[in-house]
Formats: sequence, structure tokens, C-alpha cells
Amino acid sequence: MRRVCIFILPLLTCLACIDNTIFNPVTQFKSDTASIRSFLELDGIKATMTPQGVWYSIDDSTLGYYPALSDSVVIKYTAWLLPTNLPNNQIPISSLKKAGSSATTKSSSRTVLLSSVISGIQLGLSKFPVGSSGKLFIPSGLAFGPVVQDSVPANSNLVYEIKLMSATGARVSAEQGVIDNYVSSISDDLFSQGLKQSKDATSGIRFAYDTIITANSAPTLNSSVNISYSASVLNAITPFVTSTDTTLVLKDQITAFKIIFPEIRIGTTFWIYVPSSYAYGSDSPSLLVPANSNLIYQITLKDVR
Repeated sequence: MRRVCIFILPLLTCLACIDNTIFNPVTQFKSDTASIRSFLELDGIKATMTPQGVWYSIDDSTLGYYPALSDSVVIKYTAWLLPTNLPNNQIPISSLKKAGSSATTKSSSRTVLLSSVISGIQLGLSKFPVGSSGKLFIPSGLAFGPVVQDSVPANSNLVYEIKLMSATGARVSAEQGVIDNYVSSISDDLFSQGLKQSKDATSGIRFAYDTIITANSAPTLNSSVNISYSASVLNAITPFVTSTDTTLVLKDQITAFKIIFPEIRIGTTFWIYVPSSYAYGSDSPSLLVPANSNLIYQITLKDVR
């Protein structure tokens, strides 16, 4: 009986400790979100929060595609610990306690399978076109949670300065193959309408257009464009949106728009066949547009401002 007591008493003591320190992920997430929001306000950083709670800010955007979880990505990054108790003055990110870096004696970057990294990086990098750089602000529950990880204490919020150098996977080529097959299947219809077909050399995005009036202006990334358009998911029967008069800031639109619009002149009607990796990627912008949807846009460029 004495031997039994030796084992039972420590167990009861541990259970008492656990009961007094129950981890509540909901409470922790609320606290983390408040800390991150306060830090962003103190430093004047404009960031967007994903539905899951990761904040991201893209400092240098490009016209690359959005990576998929199945992609192998090359990234450069430095990570810092976000303090729990913030002062009332601005705190430069570089003055925070460093938590890690991609830099080694042999390389400044690191190659990883995107699905193998912490959830905060998976969610944040899905908003970064390949080649872009920016910052991720990750609540502890989407980082290492209540677990100590090397120099990262339990329940730590993290800040990453990160650049997505490249991404390699089968998704982009597969999507472009689907688009190519679709356009091939309707080629006779396009030619019967007198439309010209083209493909962007770098991205592989397919598009078709009527007569381009070379004397008219073409937009730049900083332009506002006035358009009429309809959009549908590839092979869908009806459009998910139509508009006879819409003004958009081009630099804020999907990657495919930023690639193709500068090739178009005012007065042109054109169609863009968009792989999801150049549209919304793994996001679902509405119930009518599932994640990873290939899209078709019919657009008339009415004016450029």
C-alpha cells in the first residue's frame, strides 16, 4: 500500500495545479488580438485581419500568383516577440526581442513546404503574391500556442517581416491547363465573334478582345478604371456578379487585372480567363465563388482616370 501512495500523491498534486491554471484559448485569443491591435495603432501600421485572426501588411506588392498550401515556398524572414505589456509610445519592430530568422551561414532564405509551417504563416502568406514582402502579426494560438518553442515563450504573439521569394507546385500549371482546355473548346465561338486571342507571356493568363483602339489611353497600376463587366466561375451557367458602371482602383484588384488591364485601351471589350492562383486563391470572396475557383470576366473598359 505504501508504494501505491508514492505514485498517487504526486498525481493528485499535478491535477490540482492543472485545475488552477486552465488554459482558455478564447480568452487568450481576445487578449492577443487586443495586444496586436494596440501595437499596430502605436506604430501607425495599417494592417488587415483575416477571418482567422492573422494581421498582414503588404509593403511591396508584385504581380505574382498566390501560393497554395501544397506549394514549396522560398522565404526570407525575421521574427520578433510582441510584448504583452505595451508602453504608450511607438516601438520600432527592430527593437523587439528577436525570435528567429531565415538567415544561416550558408543562406539568407529558407525553403519550406507551406503546409508544414505554423498556421499564422500559412494564412498570412496566402495573401502575398509571389515576390512580395510585408509583415505578419500572429496571435499565439496561430503560432506555438501554450507551448514553449526554443526562444519563444508560451502564448507569445509574433511579428514577422517576410518576403515570399518563390513558390513551386502543381496547382498553377494545372489551373492553366484547365483554362487552356476551356479556351480551346470555345475557340470557334471566339473566332466567329471576330475576337483575337492572346496569352500573357509571364503569367500564362489567357484573354480575348475585340478591336484595340491604339489611339486611346491604357491604364497603369495607379489608375482608376471605369468599367462594365460580368464575372462567372468557369463552367458556371450564370454570372456571380454584373455591373453596367463600376469604378475600380486597379492596384487594389486581383492580380490578373493588374497584369492584363495595362494591355487594354479605352473602348475595348475583352474577356479574361483567370486561374484561381491569380484571382482569390484559397479565399472565398462570396458564397457564389468557392475557394480555388477559376474565373471568367467579360469587361468593357469605358474610361481611365
